[in-house]
Amino acid sequence: MAVRGRAFPDDTLASPVFQGLPAGQPRAIVLKTSSWAMANCFLIEKALKRHRADWYIDSRITRGTGLAEPFATEAVSLLPKNEERNINMYKGFFDAEG
Repeated sequence: MAVRGRAFPDDTLASPVFQGLPAGQPRAIVLKTSSWAMANCFLIEKALKRHRADWYIDSRITRGTGLAEPFATEAVSLLPKNEERNINMYKGFFDAEG
């Protein structure tokens, strides 16, 4: 799921934790999203899960990217202003070559 929003500024104290794992893999990754962005992910899931898409992407992100047409698009009311935004739905993998 990808929703356009604001991220918190970098915090050097909130870096990934690397203790005790092989090959420098982080044990935890701190998300830098706002609570509204996280809540919007749950709102999108609740509204659109019946489509069983692999990807739910805010149309504000996909605009101008050259991605293939989504198999479905649906408006969902998102925070903070409860405004409807189109969420594009995709199945499968994205071709890195375009």
